[in-house]
Amino acid sequence: FNNGNVSEMKNITQLVLERESVCSTAIGSEVALPHCRTADVEYPMAACAFVATGESIDWDAPDGQPVRFIFLIVSPLKNPNMHVEAMKSITTFIMKPGFLDGLEEAAREHKAFNYLHDSYTDSI
Repeated sequence: FNNGNVSEMKNITQLVLERESVCSTAIGSEVALPHCRTADVEYPMAACAFVATGESIDWDAPDGQPVRFIFLIVSPLKNPNMHVEAMKSITTFIMKPGFLDGLEEAAREHKAFNYLHDSYTDSI
């Protein structure tokens, strides 16, 4: 990511894998929040991925559930507060009743971006 463009994905992938080796970033309820901080970005960025219905990934979650929703967070190295705030924002959405179900439905309809955008816009 370089000002919104993916340019250092190899470095980001390595940082995320290093973080994951410390402790699983699965948080339960079929959600994982892999994350890292890097000098390759100037502001927090997030990406989300979905595992197909009926499929899952063993991610060593505390509740023993496999993962179906993955939210990658990449934040600037120079500002740890931005990382904390990005994590807090995403977990706030994830915890809202019905959010993940709505996101899954939107993904099936190829409207996940709109769903995420509208959810964020409605919260500010």
